[in-house]
Amino acid sequence: MMTWMQKRKNWLIPTIWISTIAFVGAGFVGWGSYDFGKSQGAVAQVGEKEVKFSALQDEYNNIYNQYSQMFGTEFNQEMAEKFKLQDVALDAIIQKYLLLNYAEELGIGATKKDIAKELVQMPAFIVDGRFDKNTYIKVLAQNRTTPTDFEERIKQDVILRKVQSLFTATSSQKELATLSKLFLLEDELKIQIIDGDTLNPQTTEDQVKQYWEKNSNNYMSEPSYELQTFATSIDNTMMHSDKDIEEHYTVNKFDYLKEDGKIQTLEEAKEKINFDLNAKLSKKTALKSYLKLKKDKQKFETTLTLFESKLPYAQEDIKNIQEAKTGTVLKPFVHNKEYITIKVIKQIKPQALSYEKAKSLANEDLLNTLKTSALQDEAKKQLENFQGKNIGFVSTQSAGKIDGLTPPQAQQFLTKLFTMTTKKDIIIIENKAIIYEILQSRLGNEDLAKENSIKTSIENLKNNEIMKSLLEKLRMQYEVYSYKDQGK
Repeated sequence: MMTWMQKRKNWLIPTIWISTIAFVGAGFVGWGSYDFGKSQGAVAQVGEKEVKFSALQDEYNNIYNQYSQMFGTEFNQEMAEKFKLQDVALDAIIQKYLLLNYAEELGIGATKKDIAKELVQMPAFIVDGRFDKNTYIKVLAQNRTTPTDFEERIKQDVILRKVQSLFTATSSQKELATLSKLFLLEDELKIQIIDGDTLNPQTTEDQVKQYWEKNSNNYMSEPSYELQTFATSIDNTMMHSDKDIEEHYTVNKFDYLKEDGKIQTLEEAKEKINFDLNAKLSKKTALKSYLKLKKDKQKFETTLTLFESKLPYAQEDIKNIQEAKTGTVLKPFVHNKEYITIKVIKQIKPQALSYEKAKSLANEDLLNTLKTSALQDEAKKQLENFQGKNIGFVSTQSAGKIDGLTPPQAQQFLTKLFTMTTKKDIIIIENKAIIYEILQSRLGNEDLAKENSIKTSIENLKNNEIMKSLLEKLRMQYEVYSYKDQGK
């Protein structure tokens, strides 16, 4: 599933970038680490418009919740990081701002009436069948936003939909009839699958060293940090009243999330809330120590050097370490049930690894290269005397009926198969080579459901291509600069 998502994240974006504000009531999703060098919360500059971090966070939150709906309970924060949803969100928000620049140039805007029309239809604000202002303000406060900011987002969505409407394609009956034949096409296939994992190429010391020498720039050490630390204990013996715990939960409920990004119940969060309230009481002591440490009136307890991936702190605290200048003493933060104050002594940039240190990595990369080459060679060899297994008729909708391929792999194979112009050939999907031979072709049965599905698919493809071309043009028209990883 992960490979399927990663390979398709580019075409998933067009279905995501124009979406009604969806974060209300969906739950706030924690943001991963990003190194944005510009201050004041800016993440990018698109044309004349500055993209704020808050806009990127909202985009990430919306996309996370959409993926969560698509894949259910198995989707969580760890998977989001593997799918690089941060990059998907950044790409999506840049696309939005390209279109907002273009809308401004065309004179397209949104009136207060447009915004009000959207607001009164949002279920989160409806009480007894009518829009309720008090509920509106309360819900926004719970979602850490203001009416001004929220209505600005609605305004942007209205403008984006107006731009989209200028570039919406429809299909004629003749066009649908012609293209439907392609969608309904079925091929009778013989296939043979060669699994690259069964191939076992060997490497020699000389081969690995030569490979490392050619690719030495790919083998760098991690950034690391020399730090001094001081710990202040948190007294967690005090038990707070149910009233205090409930009041804290009401205001800060989005700080208490499950792994799937949903909010914990009050009962589930109770123990953590009690600790957080105790931490709040202990903060004065930690801040007193921080001021003494900053003025060299108190000594740090520990000096250590850690690679970036080994920093044991929360992402927000790691980000502060990454952004800190040499000699900075960071304000205390909670880690492992105590306050930690850190002084950044030195930031050590990545260094080229010696052969000995890079050897195992270079060997693994060389093996993967040799496996790919061996897979191609073996497939070509077997193609010459191909026998294969007849799997019957398949269409682009037959991803579940090909033994030896996962549904995502099968879908990739079928998508490529129906664009091939050769009757017998090789298609490589991930670490597998599929040798195929088309025995005969035919048109599948038509029905109304298929017709509607085909019509929608064709128009979506056309609209995505139109929008893709427009965005490519706008990227040349408006300068785009992302502050991600650009330094201070």
